[in-house]
Amino acid sequence: MRPVPRRARCLVTFVSCVLLAASKTPASDGPAPMPHVRTAHAAIRELIREGYRRSPTFRSLFDTVEGSDLIVYVETTTLAPPEAVAWLQYEGTSPVNRFLRIFVKVPTSDEALIVLVGHELQHATEVAAASDVRDQHSLEALYRRTGDWSGAGWDSAAARLVSKIVRDEMRSAVQPASGRR
Repeated sequence: MRPVPRRARCLVTFVSCVLLAASKTPASDGPAPMPHVRTAHAAIRELIREGYRRSPTFRSLFDTVEGSDLIVYVETTTLAPPEAVAWLQYEGTSPVNRFLRIFVKVPTSDEALIVLVGHELQHATEVAAASDVRDQHSLEALYRRTGDWSGAGWDSAAARLVSKIVRDEMRSAVQPASGRR
């Protein structure tokens, strides 16, 4: 897979910010209009809201990222190695924020997407707690110290546990009125 040019990433980030600024989220319905966890995709935004409403663990992870210096962009992709279903990538650093990108391979079910985002939000909280992580190299160094190599990439026991917990919470929570599955 060819790396995406920096100019294209900057354009995507700018467009994402403009689209997010135009969206409105009622305070009683979960995350704020400009949360630290962002996406340019309305359907993904709604699934993040659903995860926030239905899973206390997802909500806690989201709120932890919200209170951190991280800005996390969630994107979907069809271009991924066969064994990879989601991953976290370091994108850059500003004087006040660190930028991460979560990629989730589609197609997948709504529930699976929420679980995968929850899993990657756990990784984001691990990065939030490690102020020395300032680029992709130091992100990989963090996981060499604290994670384990799965053959498809670095992972952590905490993120695998979060996947199970969020899945269980989603299945036990009452379905939202929209009936979305």
